[in-house]
Amino acid sequence: MSLSTAACLDIHFAYPPRVDRTLRYQRYYLAGLERVARVRFGHEPLALKIASSADAKIELESRLQPVLTRLRRSQTSAHVGQYVASFGNGDRTVRFAIDAHDARKVRSPELLEASDLYFKANRWPEDELDAKVVPLVNGNGMLRARDLAYLRSLRGREKDLDLVFISRIWGGREHNLRLFEQLAKLPLRTELHAIFPVGTPAGEVAAGMRRLERLRVRVGTEDLPARELWDMLARAKLVFLRAGKHLCVPWRMIDLLCMGACIVADSRFGPEWPEPLRPGTHYLDCGLDRPADTSPAPSEQYERVGDTVMTAFATPERLTEMRHASGRYFDEHASPGRVGVYIADRVRALLDA
Repeated sequence: MSLSTAACLDIHFAYPPRVDRTLRYQRYYLAGLERVARVRFGHEPLALKIASSADAKIELESRLQPVLTRLRRSQTSAHVGQYVASFGNGDRTVRFAIDAHDARKVRSPELLEASDLYFKANRWPEDELDAKVVPLVNGNGMLRARDLAYLRSLRGREKDLDLVFISRIWGGREHNLRLFEQLAKLPLRTELHAIFPVGTPAGEVAAGMRRLERLRVRVGTEDLPARELWDMLARAKLVFLRAGKHLCVPWRMIDLLCMGACIVADSRFGPEWPEPLRPGTHYLDCGLDRPADTSPAPSEQYERVGDTVMTAFATPERLTEMRHASGRYFDEHASPGRVGVYIADRVRALLDA
């Protein structure tokens, strides 16, 4: 879809009851849609720019209002955004939802029922779901345009560290602790930083900190400032990344692809984006077999972590190739603009049917 063609597309984003939380999860997609369509927010009349007279605006709005009302009534999750797309004079509309929840299940069956198209950011290809459910990049809703510009600027950063792993201890606490323990053994220049987030039981925080501090792992309870985090990650020849909560592709994957990092993951990612992230091309895979409940993999498998990392350093030219592949993937498939084109293309296909 060209920008000139897409400019004829109007999209209404219906504000849900929990506006702030939903906007955080929808921001990445809204940023992309705004580049390829005319987006309306909240209670702005959808007909504002697609009807030429007051009478036509009233008539068009009256036709669309039942659609918007049904969508608002069916809203059940702050992680799911609801939209109505129209084209031309507004006679044709497509109701669609964007589900940005980490879990693999459809977060809002009600919105799925009410929609013509349902984008799922963490869709597992083997799951048998309604045909309306299509995959989507898991966009990092904390990033703004200036952040993405800064991340891109880090692609040529000098690599003075071998490996960096900065991670919250959640989504499987024991698994995370074991990863840090394995990485701390390696004879490399590393930066290892474990963060115990708010809400972690005090006893587990104390025990976890004792377990890691003796291994040269920095521990804390607060996230690093974004620029400090990104600068540290950009210095690494290898950036270690664990699967997110519910074994999803975590938000940080967007950051790392944008900066052109060479990524090594604890396991192959289960969710699949529209253009699949391929192990060996876009990231290295340690091959840990984690249960769906996010408990640890079999203990003997954790030796694979060190083996995968050390093997990677045997072919430095391959690491360079993977950094270039990460940046290309972001530019071609995962940037807000490209995600916006993908969503708009799927919507237009239904409008044109």
